[in-house]
Amino acid sequence: MIIGALHSRPAQTVGELVITSSVSRATVYRTLHRLVSHGLVHHVGEIWILAPRRLGRLLGALTEAEVVPSRGWDEIASHHGTAGLSSSRKTYHAAERAMYRAALGRLAEHRSTAHVIVRDGRQVLIPAPRPDDG
Repeated sequence: MIIGALHSRPAQTVGELVITSSVSRATVYRTLHRLVSHGLVHHVGEIWILAPRRLGRLLGALTEAEVVPSRGWDEIASHHGTAGLSSSRKTYHAAERAMYRAALGRLAEHRSTAHVIVRDGRQVLIPAPRPDDG
């Protein structure tokens, strides 16, 4: 997110990066220091800029059709222990959604019966609360 924000709008302060990247201030600082350790960004006063030569080597050839990443990104992810994190999170969240749907299904099976009241001589059906209503 930080690299994307700096790529779309070069030379930003931390405050501006918080807004343009939609990331917390603490995460921006932590990420910037990690990017500095890999030579991907430079810090000049309060301004942070991308290191175009280093970033260019990591991205590989940039064409209009696509960006072809090199092994550099994989090396950085492995170094920081984040390789495969995205796919494991997707799997975890898919399982979490499936469990939630199953729990809603079980709750729906155990609905209480609706109540009927008489108002102005007419019967009015009061439905039972739904399991997903908070």
